[in-house]
Amino acid sequence: VRAKQHYTDDEARKKHVPILLHGDGSFAGQGIVFETLDMSQLPDYEVGGTVHIVINNQVIILSP
Repeated sequence: VRAKQHYTDDEARKKHVPILLHGDGSFAGQGIVFETLDMSQLPDYEVGGTVHIVINNQVIILSP
């Protein structure tokens, strides 16, 4: 999405919006969710917001 915003001169960040689909267990701050929230305020990573769709699938896989 960030590349699309850059190459289409979407400075207002309104033409392209990222959408992330999660299981309920993956939203606890791991992986792509953590990186998206942590890096969202950096100038070269800013996308203007992300729509997170969380589905309650009650499946959580934990690795040791």
